[in-house]
Amino acid sequence: MGVPHVLSIVSVIVFSVINISNYVIRFTELMGLAQGIVSMIVYYFLVLQTLVCFARVVSTSPGRPKDLAEKGLPSMQNGQTKSGKTMRMCNKCQCYKPDRCHHCSDCQACTLKMDHHCPWVNNCVGFHNYKFFVLFLINGSISCGYTIGLLLYAVLQRPYSEFAPWDISSLVNIVAVGIFGLGAFGLMCYHMSLMFANQTTIEQLKSGNPDEYSLGVTENIRQVLGATVLVWCVPCVWGVSPSYDGVEWDRPEPGLPSGTEMSAVGSIADGADTSDQQ
Repeated sequence: MGVPHVLSIVSVIVFSVINISNYVIRFTELMGLAQGIVSMIVYYFLVLQTLVCFARVVSTSPGRPKDLAEKGLPSMQNGQTKSGKTMRMCNKCQCYKPDRCHHCSDCQACTLKMDHHCPWVNNCVGFHNYKFFVLFLINGSISCGYTIGLLLYAVLQRPYSEFAPWDISSLVNIVAVGIFGLGAFGLMCYHMSLMFANQTTIEQLKSGNPDEYSLGVTENIRQVLGATVLVWCVPCVWGVSPSYDGVEWDRPEPGLPSGTEMSAVGSIADGADTSDQQ
């Protein structure tokens, strides 16, 4: 069922590229040669980014605990996290499930940090491909907005008062792109809010503790888009720090001081001991 959905989205994007390409000469006439060419280059760049992100979501495995066990990751072989927490066992996959891992009935496999199964990409969205999913929504929203802007410009700047077939075609395209764009924009806002809070769709729907896995907004973003800002918007690079493996999500117990605070407490205690000795 997912394959037709994938083909439908690809068909819509390819159709839009071909359709807008018919406006190249018209844009150069309305904007001037240089501005028209630059506008179309920006348009094709945005569409290419969107297509690459889409391809990455479809083709990238979200991360399977069974694969980690086969690679010899100790925690996935003995079922114990580094902090000693015992993992659950998936009876269907016959492998250990770390926190945030869920079994997908569509894929028939467990998915690390599973967000949801997306029929439109015929794949689970999880730990290893969530970045590409978020970038697909961002680039898709920007592409749709930019396309609507170009088409509105072509209609409003026409050198005649009556509507020609070109203008009717532009209005039809504006409506079609607008529907797709509104959907993409709404999902983009929702998933960006999840990324900022370090939550998944499943965790948000369960209405659990929203700060259970949060490390602060900046670190939450780095955990999804990559360790450095340079790779955040690059769909060809995953870039997430190796310290995040999709398995270890243990946090310090509530109420315990952090390492910095412990050092400060230790310094104060040492100073008090020195004073007592004097």
